[in-house]
Amino acid sequence: MEQIDDYKYDKINYQKYQKRLLELINNEKLKKLGIKKTVVGKTEYGYDIDCITIGNGNRELFIVGGTHGSEVIGVDFILSFIEKIPSINLNDIKLVILPLQNPEGFDISSNTFNNINDEEFRDKSYEYYLRYRIDSIIVYAVRDLNNLFNDLKNNINIITPDMFISNLKDFINTNINWNKLSDTRVLP
Repeated sequence: MEQIDDYKYDKINYQKYQKRLLELINNEKLKKLGIKKTVVGKTEYGYDIDCITIGNGNRELFIVGGTHGSEVIGVDFILSFIEKIPSINLNDIKLVILPLQNPEGFDISSNTFNNINDEEFRDKSYEYYLRYRIDSIIVYAVRDLNNLFNDLKNNINIITPDMFISNLKDFINTNINWNKLSDTRVLP
């Protein structure tokens, strides 16, 4: 287990998820808040889909984690969040939490990462982040490309096809967001 600042973390896998969830269900402070675990369904391969409820209020807050099997960090975050609930005022709220919506995918993804050393784990995690968290990069790259086209369109000088191609090549070679997209292997 490693620690960054005040937060301890471990490379979580499905077995560690189950162990932590059981510890939370048996936590005395959470028991006083009415923590309950139910199984709301089973996956195709028989994994339980767990639902945790805490509190008895009339207003419900629904939280879901682990929708995509490779979202290991979200599952770890939700378990850590549940651990901190005793310090939160839940007067009229009932929390309904699916900590792991896709246990099969999570089991496969998390165990893959547990079979590599810590340095390789960090490198693979960063590579994963770059590859799959590109949504904002795409938005910015498209915005920048749109700005280039508007600049060229509004240019009072007549732009020849050669000038257009030259400007486009310069844009592709120098634009930070476009280069990030190229690094994620999204672009050819």
